[in-house]
Amino acid sequence: MSVFETILTKAYKSTEWNKEKTLTSPNRGVYFGDGLFETMVYQNDELRFFGFHLDRLLEGMKLLGLNESKISPSEIIEHCKSIYQGEPLRVRLTIFRDGVGKYTPISEGFTQILHLTKLDKAPKIKSKAIVSKKVRLSFNSFSHLKTTSSLDYVMANKERQEQKADEVILLDSFKNVAESGASNIFWLKKGIVYTPSLESGCIAGISRRVLMKELIGKGKEVSEGLYPLSELLQAESVWVSNVSGISMIESIENSEFDTEMPDFLKGLL
Repeated sequence: MSVFETILTKAYKSTEWNKEKTLTSPNRGVYFGDGLFETMVYQNDELRFFGFHLDRLLEGMKLLGLNESKISPSEIIEHCKSIYQGEPLRVRLTIFRDGVGKYTPISEGFTQILHLTKLDKAPKIKSKAIVSKKVRLSFNSFSHLKTTSSLDYVMANKERQEQKADEVILLDSFKNVAESGASNIFWLKKGIVYTPSLESGCIAGISRRVLMKELIGKGKEVSEGLYPLSELLQAESVWVSNVSGISMIESIENSEFDTEMPDFLKGLL
């Protein structure tokens, strides 16, 4: 296992992180997807936007009824520092509830998995995007969180792969634009930046939060709402973003867009 493929686990009652290649089965992560995860970037001796990631993680833990006090941000940072060799790291923290049982939870404890790998940055341009015909997202009290119940995104990206596309666009159950296969989506039209609201069932992405905050701070008009696919297809430019960066979209189905990154986006992620 190289420095760019380090996996550590920590049991609920343990004070130590251990290197393990396998996990005990059965567990609620495998059985029910009863867990959460955050994907972060470690670079220049810091976890980028770590405070925002913690906000979302702790919100999810509170909703699931997990013991938030058992999360130690300093331990996560120390492990990143211990293997950092100057190249950005992709840091995934996954937690799943302890115990097994049936659907009803029986514990507030959880196991943590820290997975550190080399970061692959987002491509500047994604040439071909399709609209998923097999997956529709729905809004609920936890749809904005990154849960380990991610079959919608697995199936959407399988569809993308089968059609040899670079990106897949997901709609909600009312056929409004929601997000892409692993990123939030934005578009520019007549000087206004548009992005789907959380009511579409999209993830409350960290890069989404950062971009909206920065653009509004620069005086840019940002409109958040429920938009049919036709609104997206009339855009001047379209981009998707996650922790790995921003990618401009060249085409969606038969519509083409400007792939020159707008000046107001440069350097933000």
